[in-house]
Amino acid sequence: MTRLIAILLSISLLACKQKQELSTHHKLFLTAKVWGFLKYYHPVVNNGQLNWDNELIALMQKLPDVNNQEELSTLYINWIKSLGEIEPLKNNIHYNPDSSFNDNFNLSWVTNDYFTNDLTNLLHFIEQNRAQKLHYVTSGYVGQVEITNEPSHSASQWSDPNIRLITLFNYWNVIEYFYPYKYRMDKKWDDVLHSLIPKFLEVKTELEYHLLIRELTISLCDSHAFFTTDLIRTYAGNKFIAGKFSILNDKAIITGFGCCYLGS
Repeated sequence: MTRLIAILLSISLLACKQKQELSTHHKLFLTAKVWGFLKYYHPVVNNGQLNWDNELIALMQKLPDVNNQEELSTLYINWIKSLGEIEPLKNNIHYNPDSSFNDNFNLSWVTNDYFTNDLTNLLHFIEQNRAQKLHYVTSGYVGQVEITNEPSHSASQWSDPNIRLITLFNYWNVIEYFYPYKYRMDKKWDDVLHSLIPKFLEVKTELEYHLLIRELTISLCDSHAFFTTDLIRTYAGNKFIAGKFSILNDKAIITGFGCCYLGS
């Protein structure tokens, strides 16, 4: 009798989970992750014959009609199948969940409460039979990667929310898959995406958009990552003190003098 009650309770909880509504922001969050995964792993996508940004726009236009996890997984599955057939590799590449590299990168998110088993299995299949030649990335100088074949968008398109989300999703996924120091960030990289999606959707001015991109790069906590434009320089000012400083107890302490003008 106890076992029967437990089974019925499990069925009831599963049904509730499948009927649970998803927010717009969370649907976009999951879409960003799936889209980025396919961009770097799906063999057909890496043939270079698809406009991957347009694929994202078309997919996002269908999200308002998705109300729960089951419908979202079905949308992703149908989309993935429409991209083309994936030929299994002779020697599958198996992801090792116990790898120490998990401190910086892992694909455990493909198994979660928001995806059906069918979708999770499909994503695992793609990971195990992933593209052997990348279209959007090439090897650069001394182990660095170079981002290639990205469609260009005019700066004047900033008012289009689709273009703004493409900017966010592109940058976020480049860091997700190729930046070696995510484990040193102050915030989890997933949390950065979560927090910035509503901000990128609600932009009212071009300056606000530029400042959001700057906020995105600053989230890396890496002095090598920066973003500036004429709008930002006009807003923040073009002048710098002729001195050097260090932060001590949350205060700026002058440590030296000299020209440190950064230019415009």
